[in-house]
Amino acid sequence: MPAHDDYGATMSSGAPPAADATETDRLLEDSLAKQAETEQMGSATLNQMRGQTEQLDSATVTARDTQRVTKEAKRTLSDIACSILREKLVLGGIILVFLAIDVYLAYLLIKNKGSFSK
Repeated sequence: MPAHDDYGATMSSGAPPAADATETDRLLEDSLAKQAETEQMGSATLNQMRGQTEQLDSATVTARDTQRVTKEAKRTLSDIACSILREKLVLGGIILVFLAIDVYLAYLLIKNKGSFSK
């Protein structure tokens, strides 16, 4: 029974040198094929990672743009809220002035017994 090394390759024990050379050549070709396959896989993985990096960069730019737009929208909404509050205060003041005029006119009507003239 042929002996095997730690990697499962057959180790010759007393086989003719030509057989050893053929086995060595086959193992070398297998190793080179595996190396080429590994290089191709590594290259494909690297290209995929580059593509993902570009996607992440694009997503980062989009996220920053979204944050900027959100801040601008928040500022605009705050300005609108301030404008609404200012308009409510002005309207409240106008209502108070009209109320004061109504109270004064009611007072004059009561004082002059229903007539504005004396």
